[in-house]
Amino acid sequence: MTTDPHIAERRLPRKILDRIDAALHGRRRRAAIERLQTLPGSPHVLFVCHGNVCRSPYAEYAFARLLGAANDERERISSAGFIGAGRGSPEVAKAVAAARGLDLDGHVSAPLDLERTRRAEVVVVMEPRQRRAFRDLHGRTGQFILILGDLDPEPIVWRRIRDPWGHDREYFERIFERIDRCLGTMAAALAARGQPRAVLDGGRRGLR
Repeated sequence: MTTDPHIAERRLPRKILDRIDAALHGRRRRAAIERLQTLPGSPHVLFVCHGNVCRSPYAEYAFARLLGAANDERERISSAGFIGAGRGSPEVAKAVAAARGLDLDGHVSAPLDLERTRRAEVVVVMEPRQRRAFRDLHGRTGQFILILGDLDPEPIVWRRIRDPWGHDREYFERIFERIDRCLGTMAAALAARGQPRAVLDGGRRGLR
């Protein structure tokens, strides 16, 4: 079976899958928050996307800022991709990130290798097929594999965080805005461990 998440079996038409995902979003969001709240301490979080040049590096840097991560905590937040190690982020990604206060100039894409995955306690992917691809590569390792879009406090059209590669600035802005919303929920869930209702009830208003 291929480990490339861009080559996946589709048993149902995409439009039908999207409608199912939209209907299940509230339930999945609650389940993801509850799972995050079972994690002890400061978990090592690995953000993953296809090439590790747009979505996952932005999520890595944005999440570190959101947590106000000190040096030791910063080492517990990383990102990687399935293909193309050694590449920088595209100029449009860097420009949009810079407008949001994040510097991606020094980012270099990293491979999703065994060393990185062994350290991670939470693997955050951008699409369901990336979760399948991760398991194809590394098996069921017991880590929590989170689909980031499940944390969106807004009603969804797509479960996946769509890949902005090759799109214009406006598209990147929409994608990074959605990533920020989801990361807000994630950070709040970790901060409010032991108080699940506070996160579930207040997420849409306060976690953007």
